Amino acid sequence: MLDEKQEQAVRHTRGPCMVLAGPGSGKTTVITGRVLSLVKEAGVPEEELLVVTFTKAAAEEMRTRTLRLMGRNRSGVSFGTLHSFFYGVLRACSKTPLTVLSQTRQRELLRKLMTGEEKEEEREERIDQALRAFSRARSRREEPKEHLPLWKGYEEEKRKRALIDFDDMAVRTHALFLENPGVLRSWQERFRYLMVDEFQDIDPLQYEILKLLAAPENNLFIVGDDDQSIYGFRGADPLVMQRFTKDYPDAPVILLDTNYRCQKRITEGSLKLIKNNTLRFPKEIRSLRHRGERITFSTFRDFRDEHEAVIREIRRALEAGDSCADHAVLFRTNNEPRILMERMMKENLPFRTKERVPNLFDHWICRDMFSYLELAEGAMERKHLLRIINRPVRFLERELFAEDPVSPYAVERRLAGRESALLAFQRLCRELAFLKGKGPYAAITYLRLAMGYDAFLKSYAADRGIPQEDLLDVLDGLQEAARGMESFAELKEHALRFSVRLKETAKHEDRAADAVLLSTLHGAKGLEFKTVFLIDAVSTLMPYKRAVTPEEIEEERRLFYVGVTRAKERLLIYDVKSLHRHPVSPSPFLKEMTDDR
Repeated sequence: MLDEKQEQAVRHTRGPCMVLAGPGSGKTTVITGRVLSLVKEAGVPEEELLVVTFTKAAAEEMRTRTLRLMGRNRSGVSFGTLHSFFYGVLRACSKTPLTVLSQTRQRELLRKLMTGEEKEEEREERIDQALRAFSRARSRREEPKEHLPLWKGYEEEKRKRALIDFDDMAVRTHALFLENPGVLRSWQERFRYLMVDEFQDIDPLQYEILKLLAAPENNLFIVGDDDQSIYGFRGADPLVMQRFTKDYPDAPVILLDTNYRCQKRITEGSLKLIKNNTLRFPKEIRSLRHRGERITFSTFRDFRDEHEAVIREIRRALEAGDSCADHAVLFRTNNEPRILMERMMKENLPFRTKERVPNLFDHWICRDMFSYLELAEGAMERKHLLRIINRPVRFLERELFAEDPVSPYAVERRLAGRESALLAFQRLCRELAFLKGKGPYAAITYLRLAMGYDAFLKSYAADRGIPQEDLLDVLDGLQEAARGMESFAELKEHALRFSVRLKETAKHEDRAADAVLLSTLHGAKGLEFKTVFLIDAVSTLMPYKRAVTPEEIEEERRLFYVGVTRAKERLLIYDVKSLHRHPVSPSPFLKEMTDDR
């Protein structure tokens, strides 16, 4: 049964149309219902319909629901992702086979192109940054301002090997349509009706391709919510939706104004929050669900107390008859949940992760710390010395450490006549002796401050254009893990147990049907749960500390809005007074949600 606005959208037949579909408003119902209406009532041949979205899972869900509505197993309607459509266009017009770079091969290629003294694990950070910069630039048909030499080398290697990546698909499809009117016309005639899901995630280049494809009839039906545009880091632009209304001034704009997911208090709180954004279509959304519990706002001393409260609330709900799968714990970055995961493992509370959660103990900085502590315990293995000898810089060459294990006396003999280098090595030996037997928390503090490792990281970050907080946060996380431990052996055992359990969790994630979801706000988009915890809602994370421009702050607010609107019945928002020993204040978004202006 469709409501009035859903019915209006489903019955739209010809010409452009924008459907603003807020959280829980039934957008998939509208898309599948319109496909059925066009085929059954308007007599549109199924083969002329193209429905695109951003993930294979979403495209398959729409295909399945459409077939169910049609009451059959096959349909001529084309469902797929934007990239699968681009690939199909290029393959049909290419005289030679297309070889698409997988993400794995893409990273391998960049790795080979990189130069410098970084160890292999450090290069992964640079690769992540480069790929994001490349994608943003390609979506705007520009060269990246960052990593330009690497970009040029990457493009040249692709050309020599006849390879394309995912960004190339859009660039080449756009160029093909502009340069070959006959090719464009053939695709326009094949797909006379276009439907685009999650339109707020579109980038400017993808929009230009869709406009070309939809002409001249302009049967372009878009469904999206500018308030849920959260992928600016990969080129998505919420202003594309504003451009649509300018490009098609006569297109009806239909607001699906009923939230069928969230109870009234959650819906009202989310609207108070998102109305603080200016780059948006104004919306009044109502909820038909009961006026449930008030949103819970709680402040804790630190994240250990916060995690205790999360587990306590979940246990209470389980005793009342809820399942683990009714619950989600959401956070801003995937570095946050490690200690919560450790606690849930200890409590035998099942959880699953939608995204890969990085193992803190695998980070190169933690490996540096472990090498220092191994050396302090007397294991003068060559691999540990080579890892840390110039972190911080001591101007000591690798060739000095020829034997394994390393003999300090042999090194001193090789340094004869080089007074400053000899003093640097002797000082290192004294510092390692001082560290021996100290608890890991105190030892790491000494390494950071007295031995200059923090200063090294700051210099390292500055040289590579990396925010130093990203690196220092790793050390803060390691120190939190080491808090209260009496020995390095205890820390090593803890790291090993956690690493094993993390691999087991990733391996069996799909089988864990009844488990609490731990997810970033980005990863939770499109999902819903009876109860949602938004944790670490502090000013340095929500909005994220790197968001400084008004546009970036608005995207962070949209991201918070997405998290809030995942909750159907209960929403608990937690903040802390201290994060990694640093005082923090509550997120400004919390006040906005309770503001009665």
